[in-house]
Amino acid sequence: EDQFFVHGRRGTFTQNVYPWPVTLQPTLTISTPVPAGSPDPAAVLAVHLNLDRMDEIVQAGGLGASSETYLVDRYNEFVSSSRFGRKEHPRGVHSAGIDAAVQGRSVAGLFRNYGGVPVVGVYRWLPDLQLALVAEVAQAEALAPARRLGVSLAGVGLAGATLLLAGIYLLARRIARPILAIKDTALAVAEGDLDAVAPELSADEVGVLARAFNGMTARLRASLSGLERELAERTRAEGALRESEQAFRTIFDASPLSIFLLDRDGRIVDANHSAELLLHTEKAGIRGQTPAGLGLHGLEEDGAGARFLEPGEGDSFEMVLDHPGAGRLNLLTLASVVTLREDRFVLLFLVDVTDRK
Repeated sequence: EDQFFVHGRRGTFTQNVYPWPVTLQPTLTISTPVPAGSPDPAAVLAVHLNLDRMDEIVQAGGLGASSETYLVDRYNEFVSSSRFGRKEHPRGVHSAGIDAAVQGRSVAGLFRNYGGVPVVGVYRWLPDLQLALVAEVAQAEALAPARRLGVSLAGVGLAGATLLLAGIYLLARRIARPILAIKDTALAVAEGDLDAVAPELSADEVGVLARAFNGMTARLRASLSGLERELAERTRAEGALRESEQAFRTIFDASPLSIFLLDRDGRIVDANHSAELLLHTEKAGIRGQTPAGLGLHGLEEDGAGARFLEPGEGDSFEMVLDHPGAGRLNLLTLASVVTLREDRFVLLFLVDVTDRK
């Protein structure tokens, strides 16, 4: 006998969804004894509900073009008048999510549906109805907005990085321009163009360096001009030479920049007063030392003087001073070649740029 009849004799009873043998369609039956409350009813009144409307409600989720919403009973059969008893699933529908829900566990996440398609699914067991409610949408459709957002963010990031690099490039050019201009002027002076003038583009340390360099080249031009006039007078040649050396010494000692004079072996043969203040060391402790021996790093120790002694050579670079008396300083350095007593020497001009780092 049917369960709705057996239980309906004792009171009102609802038989959950099952395949009714008459129509082989999913059916939900409500039964009650007639007359009601009688211990020995004469009949049982049974109502078989049409589940088409329930199908319409379940499938009206509107999750997307690829979405599916359906019910599955405890035998893994579709509870749907249109799906019930599908021949392509004679043993019911199975997937990790459906099987978990039928076993009474509610799960959600990324799965493959009964057809093997990757989906985002939610699987809920309805104990009162003994049914599993399944809602699925294809991963390709569900994750499409996230992919579009990722592409948009990548585009914004790339544009931002491009603008940042452009800004850094322009800033670097603005900072390096006056330094490179001084370097070019120094090279021109080293090649013999004593009329070259370093542009004074700023009022900071680089501008001071440019003005000092221009003052030095101006005095050098004046000295050389005087020497040229006095070459014809051999009796005054030595006096002119001494005057030139004295002028150089005056510039050398009076310069606000720290200046070192290096020989071909890279050893310091002289330093001005600003260099003594920079190193907190007297000249006697500086002469004969290499830059590295005094804590100046950034210039090769071996052959440090000879590397600039070719005509037209010169360079600007950064050095680091690590000295007990001065601490750790970042120094902008300009190297230039000078000739003294028919020999070539390297002048190193040092400017403290620690505060600009």
